[in-house]
Amino acid sequence: MLPSPSASFTLPSSHDNLEIDCRLYFPRPRAQNREAEGETYVKGCAIFAHPYAPLGGCYDDPVVQSVGSLLLKQGFLLTTFNFRGADKSPGRTSWTGRAEVGDYVSLYIFTLAFLNAPHIVEQMTHGCPLLVLGGYSYGSMVAAHLPGIDTMLKALQHAELGSATHEIKQRANELAQTFLDYCEAQRDVRLSSNKAHNEPSLQGTTFGGYESPAAAQKITRDAQRGMSLDVDRVRHSIDKIRHKIRNESTTSRANDPKQQSDRTRFDPQDKKLSAIIGSHTTDTRQALSSVPSLVVFGSADHFTSSRKARNWCQAIKEKPGSKLQFHEVAEAGHFWHDENIGSMMRKLAADWLQAILEQQRTALG
Repeated sequence: MLPSPSASFTLPSSHDNLEIDCRLYFPRPRAQNREAEGETYVKGCAIFAHPYAPLGGCYDDPVVQSVGSLLLKQGFLLTTFNFRGADKSPGRTSWTGRAEVGDYVSLYIFTLAFLNAPHIVEQMTHGCPLLVLGGYSYGSMVAAHLPGIDTMLKALQHAELGSATHEIKQRANELAQTFLDYCEAQRDVRLSSNKAHNEPSLQGTTFGGYESPAAAQKITRDAQRGMSLDVDRVRHSIDKIRHKIRNESTTSRANDPKQQSDRTRFDPQDKKLSAIIGSHTTDTRQALSSVPSLVVFGSADHFTSSRKARNWCQAIKEKPGSKLQFHEVAEAGHFWHDENIGSMMRKLAADWLQAILEQQRTALG
């Protein structure tokens, strides 16, 4: 499971500027890997999204914790977050999925800004960090519809003062400095001749948040209200959500009075970011075939048809030059409760990560 986060913070969603809860974890170097052959231990950054919020999904989900722990051990800075309406994040789950794509986009922008902060890349392996975007269940569906990295870098480049994107960049820079301080402390320990000198303690940092009284009241209302949803209804709605993510327009709801109570800052909406994201359409099959991608699903999943998942993955894998890998785990259900089956899922993910890292080492010589 994951340790305590190195930092807890919030980011304004690129969908409507609603503040969402986020956590950042710094990887701890294992003794045998510390500066081995001059190589730094940080391999890159990873974002991992949780399952459907109305069914209890949040960044404390056991699968998020399990896969996140694996990413940390592999040397990735890890970010997890709550979609709107999950746990204590304000707002509520949308029925189109577009709002959640906007939530994830903010983390995407944050991570790219973090990687572009001064001196950060120097801490990464070979100065060439990897970026891993992932998710479990609903989180994986949202991740599959994210814009490409060129689109996100364009959004970051055109961030205007006072915009949500600029605010995300500022928060990324602050946490980047915290990470640099942490790396410096780690180096001091390695160079210390004092055998009793312990590894530096990592104090959690908290910033950003719900300064608006209206937002604080909304969080309280959402927490008290609670939700119960028929599981069959949720399962039936997933296909509708997937269809709507692909086909609905990205019309801004900045002037919708029903949405005003959810907006805590950065008004008016970041129009440049909306235009850049709005002009983008994601060909999910092309996206998953063009970059190294991994899909793991179970043969006994009662939420998602394993036959449909298998056929979908096979069609992507057969595209010329496809970089998709997929694995169907026998007898695995949707929730990966069984520890033996869960360990198989983690091993598949670990092997895939190791292969990607080895390809990177080979390419860089």
